[in-house]
This record gives sequence, C-alpha cells and structure tokens, in this order.
Amino acid sequence: MCFAIMNGIIKWLGPRYDVPTIFLWRSASAFLIILPLLCFSRGAGGLRTARLFGHAIRGAFGVAGTLCFFWTVTQLPLGTAVTLAYAWPVFMLGIAVWVLGEPASWTGALVTLLGFCGVALICGFAWSTSGPGMIAGLASAVLLACAYASMKSIANTENPIAISFYFHVWCTLAGLVLSIPHWTWPIGSDVPALLATGVLGGLAQCLIASAFRRGNASQLAPFDYATVIWSLVIGWAIWGEVTNLASMAGTLLIAASGIAMAKTRQSARKRRENSPIEPSGAAPRAALVETPPLRRDNRSIQRRTMPT
Repeated sequence: MCFAIMNGIIKWLGPRYDVPTIFLWRSASAFLIILPLLCFSRGAGGLRTARLFGHAIRGAFGVAGTLCFFWTVTQLPLGTAVTLAYAWPVFMLGIAVWVLGEPASWTGALVTLLGFCGVALICGFAWSTSGPGMIAGLASAVLLACAYASMKSIANTENPIAISFYFHVWCTLAGLVLSIPHWTWPIGSDVPALLATGVLGGLAQCLIASAFRRGNASQLAPFDYATVIWSLVIGWAIWGEVTNLASMAGTLLIAASGIAMAKTRQSARKRRENSPIEPSGAAPRAALVETPPLRRDNRSIQRRTMPT
C-alpha cells in the first residue's frame, strides 16, 4: 500500500514537475526513514563495505529503471504503469540463466511465457494510449530486473539497510545532476507531497526487508503484487481510470507468473536443502547394497590349499 500511495502521489505531481525533480525529492527524503533505522540498528558501522563497485552497479541499474518507471507513471494509467514495472520477474529469469549461470527448467520457461503473454496483452491493447510510455514501462521492467540481479551478488555480505542507504545515495546524486539544468522550486503546498514520496518509499522498502526476514518469497509474492491492485483502485478513484478486459487479463497473467515463479524457486531451494548428503569417508551406495548369497556347492566354491 505504501508503494501504491507513493506512485499515486508521483502521478499527481507529474503535470507540475519534471521527473528528475520528483526523483531527487523522493531519493533525498527517503533518508528521513533510513538514517533513524540505521542509527537504531547498527550505527554508522553498519555502512562499512568492501563492495562499493557492486553497490555502484546496482545503483546504476536502479537509477535508470526508477527514472523510466516514474516517467511511465506520468504517461500511462497508474495500474498499467505499475503492472509493466512488476513484470521484472519475467525478465529476471532470462538474466539469471544467461548472465548468472543459474540452471534453467521447463517449469520456469512456461511461467516466463505466461508472463510474456500478459505483457503482450497490455501492450497490444494499450499501445495507442502512449507508445513511448509503453517502451519506457518495458525498459523499466528490464532495468529493474538487472538491478535485482546485481543486488543478489551483494546481498549475502551486506545488510539490507546499508544496501538501501547506498542505493539512495546514488539516486540522490543522479537526481541532483539531472534536475539542475531545469530546476523548479516547488510551491509550499507541494512540499509535503514531495517529502511523502521518499518517506513512503523508504518505509515500504524497510517493511519488505522485515517481511523477507520472517517469511519466504513464495508466501510474500501475493502480497507484493497487491501493489498492482491498490494502484488500480487509486487510479480509478482519483483519475477515473478504467482498465479494459484485455489489460486486466494481462495484469492477472503477470501477477500469476510472478507468484508461480516465486513458488517454483522456493520449491527448488527446499529440494536442494533436503537432498541427502553422504558423510565423508562413507562407503558408496553401490557397496551398501546386499549381495545375493553364494551357492554352496562344489562347483561354485574354490578350495584353497595352504602352502607347505
């Protein structure tokens, strides 16, 4: 719900401010949540890292993907923009197989195909609304998939608050550089809304990190895709956006694909954890199989004589 409200505020601010300005305020104001959590958890020592290059790669993909998503929100109906961004697990599978070298499976391929069908339904029936917006939405999904893949390489050694801190540092610097050429000072009544984008976004990320510490991905995937439902409700209630049947079917296919992919990965992880591991020095399985008894007759038993 935090992410959905944040996206709604961004769409509401879109006609008055350009995307880099909104992006800067959203990134900088997120520290209002991140810094107190950092102080209460580990202090400044929690920012120690030897993976600055990994944080930089993740930040580059995340900045590009978020900028594309923000621009998509200002061009397309809110539910459609959010649905396209949430198609990132569809592209994540290809990145995991071809870039990270993870094993592929027929189940994963079928689930990915299901998600692609959902993307095709949305783009095919909503392309006339805004072709550039559709391209930006698909680009945001691909770039966010790359950001998640790069985050996977540093998640084993870095704590979640540090990952969020460095990501928002990169976002703030990028937003500052991009917004300076056409800077617009916000009017007083819009400042609380601009600050709320960062507070809601930072709070949502912290809540997700807390949820993943308490549950597995397959259990949380349906709640994650609830952002799409809340976005559809907000778009209908505020802007009167009505989704056609084809776009609704595409939304359901993308959500089903993401949930099924999470459950498939969780099942594969459990199978790997529960696979029997033979202790070192143990006899191989073939040697533990009982052999049939020997025939006790004169033809099968060879007598050995002791040497004289």
